[in-house]
Amino acid sequence: MHDQFVDKLVARATAMKVGHALEVGTQIGPVVSEQKLSENMAYVDLAAKEGAEHLCGGERLEMVTDRYYMMSGVFVGTNNVMRINREDMFAPLACVIPVAGYDEALHVVNDTNFGLTSGIVTINLARATHFRRNAKTGCVMVNLPTAGTD
Repeated sequence: MHDQFVDKLVARATAMKVGHALEVGTQIGPVVSEQKLSENMAYVDLAAKEGAEHLCGGERLEMVTDRYYMMSGVFVGTNNVMRINREDMFAPLACVIPVAGYDEALHVVNDTNFGLTSGIVTINLARATHFRRNAKTGCVMVNLPTAGTD
């Protein structure tokens, strides 16, 4: 399932429309400042130094409106020890952490200082209920996206 998920994530990330926040169809607007964009780009470099595999995106974009645009990016081969997974980046970057099964996944979800949102996709009601009760995050989603709920 990992490879299928990653393929779909990369396809969605590369299809995201970056542009002026008020333009119709824009999905990702600019980051707030040059400093924040520099910080985001430093995370892209850090991901490579930590051994993550960079699949797409993560580069600065030059647009008609001069602002701080960045393409969404995806990294795989990451783990929960890496800073890119331990720090709250506030960047359009996704890091995929492969796990061997449910117990390890729940451990990874709970091994954070942030824990804003988490989610599980399953048809197993017992597993969904267990996850909902045991994920130590502010919002726990079952078969729903986590983005935007915060």
